[in-house]
Amino acid sequence: MNDFKHAFRQIRRRPGGTIIILGTLSLVIGAMGLILGILQSERTRWMPFPNHDEVVRLWHVSKNGAQDRIPHEAFVGLADQVSGFQALGAMGNYETQVLTGIGEPKTMSTQQISAEVFDVMGVPLILGRPFSKEEVRVGEDRIVVVSDEAWASIFEKDPNVIGREVTLNHSVYQIIGVMAPGMNSNGLFYGTDFWMPRDFSFPGAVEGSVSVVGRRGSTVSPKQLNAELASFFSPLNLDSASGLRGGE
Repeated sequence: MNDFKHAFRQIRRRPGGTIIILGTLSLVIGAMGLILGILQSERTRWMPFPNHDEVVRLWHVSKNGAQDRIPHEAFVGLADQVSGFQALGAMGNYETQVLTGIGEPKTMSTQQISAEVFDVMGVPLILGRPFSKEEVRVGEDRIVVVSDEAWASIFEKDPNVIGREVTLNHSVYQIIGVMAPGMNSNGLFYGTDFWMPRDFSFPGAVEGSVSVVGRRGSTVSPKQLNAELASFFSPLNLDSASGLRGGE
């Protein structure tokens, strides 16, 4: 239990404090077990998703603290072997890229995500569309979705921004969608300006770890999902025998 308290303190120290892990549901996976925490949000604007109690984020807890990333190999097997999710997506590292061709060069925050992340989010775009699974899997990586904030500050809320080309780090991308307001400052995303597609679904797609987010099935209880995840992660040498759960 002391390890859990230490891990939770580590998570709280992240920018935004508990706001970052407010999902009503946050899963922590580590050497001391699978911890299913039901975390109630004091500021609903940090989880502006429909049925946000179903939104799940996986955390890895070790002696070095808590991280919101798990091995990529584990993510590949989750979708096939854990049925408790109605949607499951992965997100890569945040990167800074330089936007050129629109006034002075600007440093922007970008992130590669799988198409399923939009299903987890459950919030429609205000313009255009998200990228599809088919586009991601055929390697269509020159399309982007822009945040509402960047749409306002860079494109002055131009209603004809869909189809416009932007240059990031000397590569040209086409804008296909604009996120709803608040989608770059909540429990899933932190300050992202541009989202890019990435296929994380096969072994070797990336090296290292990824952030994993999911939406629990509406008929699946937290206890059921906890048990499924415990069963899945145990063979990976992540001892989940002492699963703990926070308040309902």
